[in-house]
Amino acid sequence: GCKMPNKKGLWFLPWFVVAASAFVCGPSPPRGSAVFITEADMAVLERRMKEVRHEMAASRAIRKRKAVFLPYDTASQWARKMAQWDTEEDWRNFIAAGEKRNPYIPNDPERYYGEQFKGWHHFLKGDGDGDDDT
Repeated sequence: GCKMPNKKGLWFLPWFVVAASAFVCGPSPPRGSAVFITEADMAVLERRMKEVRHEMAASRAIRKRKAVFLPYDTASQWARKMAQWDTEEDWRNFIAAGEKRNPYIPNDPERYYGEQFKGWHHFLKGDGDGDDDT
């Protein structure tokens, strides 16, 4: 645990580092107070700070990843089987309401699929040639 000031062989840390080490020392002292911690506590703090840096880097890497969606035909089949939308406006209202729970279907299929996109009616209802039965 944390030691009182003026103990030999202990490190002084500024208040903002101590605040980050509350899991070691308990509640943070008032701003401007001096706190000393043992070498064992410092090792725990350094290990935890390394873990946090690793977690933050992994989180950033995940956020930077490009979304991977289903191929157009599969996404369209999903939309047809859900049978909740008749028009682009219905789809956009659904997305705006935050209802889409499938991370493999793009919010804006027209933009994502580009030239593969065959129109909203085809995406949501099929084109009548049997491809909406799959």
